[in-house]
Amino acid sequence: MKWISTTIKRKWMDKILSGEKRVEFKGMTDFWKTRLLPLCGRGDVAINFLCGRESYKYNVLVVEGFFDDLDDGAYKDIDGVRYNEWFEITLGGRIE
Repeated sequence: MKWISTTIKRKWMDKILSGEKRVEFKGMTDFWKTRLLPLCGRGDVAINFLCGRESYKYNVLVVEGFFDDLDDGAYKDIDGVRYNEWFEITLGGRIE
């Protein structure tokens, strides 16, 4: 199994834990491209969320990359930063 590890703000972690948020977004920076592009389409991926001193693990259903190459001004706002290329990490069940 391949693992992704990332820090996350408490407000987003609370939404994931409640089931309200099922997708984690990452801007397509060089940092995340290196880590996530090789995982697109794989089925053996899990994610470890680090929130303060707590750690939460989830199975990942799919990692997908999105590109807005239409030059129509569309973007994804991720924590106040606009990205026209981003990753969506769809979460599965929690790993206890």
